[in-house]
Amino acid sequence: IVSKNMSPETKASPMFKQQRIMLYLLPLVFAFSGVAFPLGVMFYWLTSNFWTMIQQFLVIRNMPTPGSEAAKAREERLARKGKLLASDGDIIVVDEPKKPAQRQQPVSKNRAKKQPGTKQ
Repeated sequence: IVSKNMSPETKASPMFKQQRIMLYLLPLVFAFSGVAFPLGVMFYWLTSNFWTMIQQFLVIRNMPTPGSEAAKAREERLARKGKLLASDGDIIVVDEPKKPAQRQQPVSKNRAKKQPGTKQ
């Protein structure tokens, strides 16, 4: 989630690569050592991590770092809704093809009609 909100220069840094390794390594460490922790601590960590992930998702989605992937995705979402403001204050609107208001009815097929009094 966080990597979408980083600039390309930050992603190329050695610190980011080290954090990425720890992202995959530490869950394995806690999977083996977690047996020794009390159950309440494990539930606290689990709920705290889920809560933090939801907060990060909402913050990054609504207030991304300029120039990041998240910022570009937000600009596309706002442009589709017609709410994107240009630097001079004008609203940028992206024209999308209009969807038909009423769906097309299927064309009927000519079928043999059942004759009254006869068995088929």
